[in-house]
Amino acid sequence: MELADHLLDGARRRHPAQGPLILMFVALTIATLALLDRDASWLWRLRPVWGLMWTLVLVLPWFVAIYWRAGDAFFSDSLAVTC
Repeated sequence: MELADHLLDGARRRHPAQGPLILMFVALTIATLALLDRDASWLWRLRPVWGLMWTLVLVLPWFVAIYWRAGDAFFSDSLAVTC
């Protein structure tokens, strides 16, 4: 469990707003491509629903494990929310 403690300590020292930034970059990229192409129909050909489901299958066990180990502390620190 020393590795888990080390990873949690390192995650707590990072900038608190880094978690949601990936959502901003993805949304801005999609919006820019759709505006430049003047069409967003290509987005549905990427099958975003399947991608979201696969993301949940891969990430959900990690979320459960980190919640089990650290409780709300990790999520509130990574989203800069005070509990």
